[in-house]
Amino acid sequence: MYKIIFVIAIAVMTWTVAITTITNVNAAPKGNNNSITNSTAKFFGIPIKSEISISEIISNVTSIAALISSALVFYFGYSQASKSEQIKIAREATDRIETKRHELWIVDDSTKDLNSQDIRFEIFREWLWKIGNTLYELQYFTHLVIKGEIKDKFLINLYSPEIIKVLELGKGTCSTFGSKFEVNKNLKEDQRKEFRETLNRYEEDLKELCETWKCE
Repeated sequence: MYKIIFVIAIAVMTWTVAITTITNVNAAPKGNNNSITNSTAKFFGIPIKSEISISEIISNVTSIAALISSALVFYFGYSQASKSEQIKIAREATDRIETKRHELWIVDDSTKDLNSQDIRFEIFREWLWKIGNTLYELQYFTHLVIKGEIKDKFLINLYSPEIIKVLELGKGTCSTFGSKFEVNKNLKEDQRKEFRETLNRYEEDLKELCETWKCE
């Protein structure tokens, strides 16, 4: 949107200068190469009486050209800075996701060979906490994309496969967690209920994120 507005603004300035200059030149008295007297200029179609010399026309055109050049330099400089900022934000967010994913994988892997009855309440709680932390970072990155803080298509396509992998890991971890705590007889019913409610909420959030990132 900003690009379109910027291009239109430059086009209008250029068109105005061109029309004004051409109108003044056409209105110049014959035989006088140095000045234009009693000429009629037009600004956005509105006739304006003026007395202007050739040197003044050249000066005006030069000034507008300098203004346009400055605007272009500012625009492309801003665009480059914006892209660099997006790269920085995306890299920081995905680094945090990777850290949480690794922590989640450690907890998940450490329980694979354990009988469900051997897993203590503290381990279950840590497990659920890791799932929540990973989910939060995934939601944060998705929020940045949706709100346009990260909008560069190359960056989004670059990180999408990794985001989807972490989402798939999260779904698998939730499934494993659920299958183990539901049959653990050492947990109290209120603890089991708390885990179940939290896990259901996480699974719904993961489902929503998977729809956004188009997981298979």
